[in-house]
Amino acid sequence: MKNLLISKNKNKAKKLKRLGICAGFLLVLVVFFFSGSVLQVGAADGAEETTASAGASGNMPLMQLESAEPEKAALGVSPVIIELILERGRSTEKKITVFNITNFPLPVKGNTESFFVLEDVEPGAEEIFDVSSWVSIEPADFILQPREHKEVKISIDVPPEAEPGGHYASIYFQPLIPVEVLSPQTAFLTARVGTLGFFVVQGEIVEKAELGELEVRTLQQFGPVDFKFPIRNAGNVHLLPAGEVIITGFLGNEKEKLEISPSAILPQTTKEITAQWDKKYLFGKFSVEVNISYGSENKKLVAGPVDFWVVPWLSLLIGGSLLTAVLVFCIMFRRRVGLALTALFNPEKLSEKERRGINLLPRKDN
Repeated sequence: MKNLLISKNKNKAKKLKRLGICAGFLLVLVVFFFSGSVLQVGAADGAEETTASAGASGNMPLMQLESAEPEKAALGVSPVIIELILERGRSTEKKITVFNITNFPLPVKGNTESFFVLEDVEPGAEEIFDVSSWVSIEPADFILQPREHKEVKISIDVPPEAEPGGHYASIYFQPLIPVEVLSPQTAFLTARVGTLGFFVVQGEIVEKAELGELEVRTLQQFGPVDFKFPIRNAGNVHLLPAGEVIITGFLGNEKEKLEISPSAILPQTTKEITAQWDKKYLFGKFSVEVNISYGSENKKLVAGPVDFWVVPWLSLLIGGSLLTAVLVFCIMFRRRVGLALTALFNPEKLSEKERRGINLLPRKDN
């Protein structure tokens, strides 16, 4: 009889040990998952700090060595953007100011170039971004004394056959370093400065924009949530669309409103606009809509609504698995768990047989 009891107790102990190992393994998975998330966030922050530190340390040798401090050979220009309404077959003049911000005389050369466009330009529209042949600079070459500024005349001669609408060009001024200040021990930083020309030729002006499809990830575990949508300028003059991204909850209540700042979109180009809902911890179903207004008549464009979900499904899966394991353990061994809790908090209620069963009393040999 005694051997039978010992065998039964050993089998139960083995079962308890196996269940304990399983529960411990699930607990380790949960801890690893959440600690991994924290480590990833910390690593991102650390990487940002490291980058900033590297940038600072990269400048340190230049700042510490007085003999290596560079002379600044640079110019300033005002205004940086010229917006003019022009007539076909006529010439229009505009004055801009060029500054010498160095401490020595500086020769300057001016020239005109095509307008550099970052957005996608539709085929056949390239010519509207290169009207540099319309623009002349007087004087184009001059010398600025230290801290001196000079007014330069810009003439725009519009051909009679010019198309109505927007036309664009860039006007640059390049500093030339005097030979007498050059030496092998001196470093110079030079950069040309420019004015952008936004010219609108009178005639039939078309203001037309098209709002593309609003894109957002349908399902993600955490925020932030990124939105993007393209705006195409199908007219013949540049536009400054602005608006807002409106996010609503499952019941239709407004959760967030993100402002879209005015951004220049040139004719026959498409620009991708982005916005971000920067909240990290979100749960549930949401809907997003974009409202855009543009042009002199304040025309409206709408995209959406588009539904998306933010659900931490991996965390819920691991937590649910762990909870299920605990419940199964409690159900299978509910009597022993109850006895253990009673022995821990109220041992006087246990009978002598129950005390012997959980080894609170020495077992008597028959």
